[in-house]
This record gives sequence, C-alpha cells and structure tokens, in this order.
Amino acid sequence: MIETLVHNALFQNISEAEIVSLLDTANYKIRTHRKGDIIGLSGDVLKGISIVLKGSVRGEMLDFSGKAITIENIQSPKLVAPAFLFGKNSRLPVDIIANEDCKIFFISKANFIALMQSNSNILSNYLDVVSGRTQFLAEKINFLSFKTIREKYLHFILGIHKKTGLKKFQISQTQTMLSELFGVSRPALAKVIAELNEEGIIITKGKQVEICDIANI
Repeated sequence: MIETLVHNALFQNISEAEIVSLLDTANYKIRTHRKGDIIGLSGDVLKGISIVLKGSVRGEMLDFSGKAITIENIQSPKLVAPAFLFGKNSRLPVDIIANEDCKIFFISKANFIALMQSNSNILSNYLDVVSGRTQFLAEKINFLSFKTIREKYLHFILGIHKKTGLKKFQISQTQTMLSELFGVSRPALAKVIAELNEEGIIITKGKQVEICDIANI
C-alpha cells in the first residue's frame, strides 16, 4: 500500500517512512470492489478522501437522453473526487463505478484534516490537486458543449496537439474508450474518424493520429 501511496499526488515530497508514521495515527480503511460495482452515486455525501490503490474506476453521468457518459477514468494511484470534499455541498457530482476489480484507500474527512494540520506538504499538495481538478472540470464542461461527434473528436485531438506541440502522436484510448468518453456509439465514432481520413484532415493507424490539415479543424 505504501509503495502505491508514495506515487499519489497527496504524498509528493513525502518519504515512505514519513507516510508510514503519518498513517499510524490515522483511522484509514481499505475497501475492495468487484468490476461493475457502484462505489458511489451522484449526490452521495462525501465523507472522506478516497485513493485508488489497485485497478481503476470511472466517473459517469447521464445526459438528457439517459445515455451514460464517462467523465473520467481514474487509474491507480489517483484520488477520487478530491475537489468536492469541502464546501456546503460536499457531494459526489457523478456516479463512481469500478472498471475492474479494485482496492480503495479511504480516510475520513476529520482524519484527513488532522493529516493536513500535521504535515504542511500534504496541505500544499491537496491545494495543488484541487486547483488542477478545477481546471480539468472547466475543460470538461467546455468539451461537453460540443454537440456533434466530429466536434468532440477534433477537440480531443487538438487538445493533445496543444499540450505536446506534436502533429503526429499516439493516443492511449481505444475507439471503444473514446466512444464512452464522448457518450456515443463506437460505430458512429469510427464513421466520423473514417470521414476525417477521407477528407485528408487526419491520418489514423490504430492509436496513432497525424494531423494533416490543422487549418480545417
């Protein structure tokens, strides 16, 4: 467990020995979930901080038509909904579902506050995490404003281009994963990608994407 936590954003610049010492006084729990388990529902009160120790989970919501949209896949050792722990409405904004068998580290809000008070690095790291999550959610809201599959896909690959500066790159997601992210069917997404290839705007080979005509994106 410690070997995983040391790579979590909350414990940056904190040694394994320090983490062990900090957790000795914390009343934490390790929870196990099976693939497909609903870990939390949108609207549930957040009672503490959760970290994915093993496996992955996803944040999911329904659109106006009732179709499930994957907001984010959360891999080990990331935090689950850290930006929503405090405030008047500290509730889960989405459903949390296990993508596979997984283990979750959980520590109550009161014990987490005690950890932040006892170690300034944890406090600073948490503030950085919350700031980063706020930026991510703002980008996600902007992404969901796109109505067509074409707009969503082009926005996605342009985002990678802007971050990397590359016009030819590998994406980590499969078409199935992207279709879940966009809230569309895989065949519909595949059709759009094929059309973009035919138009000469991009060239795709598996997970490799090359932007050929950025002016028309």
